[in-house]
Amino acid sequence: WLLALACDLPFVTGEALALLIARAAPSVAAVLALDEAGRQQPLCALYHRSILPTVAAHLREGRLAMHALLAALGPVEEVTLPAGVLRNVNRPEDLAGP
Repeated sequence: WLLALACDLPFVTGEALALLIARAAPSVAAVLALDEAGRQQPLCALYHRSILPTVAAHLREGRLAMHALLAALGPVEEVTLPAGVLRNVNRPEDLAGP
């Protein structure tokens, strides 16, 4: 398994990652976090090593969009994380909150 975690998600906790890990299974290609609105967050996710050929093919073909990769994968588990965990921080003032 590979954990993909964007560096602009400083509020992701060990407990939140444990929710993802708990859903990892050999029959699953990926475990994706969902934000409070139900949107997939591909940079807060676990990816099984079995998807490597698909990833390599997408890169060779210049298909870099994560949504295209996700559409090409086998079964994907989704986990809604607690409110605020996926809050994006790009500037110091973003730390003050919404």
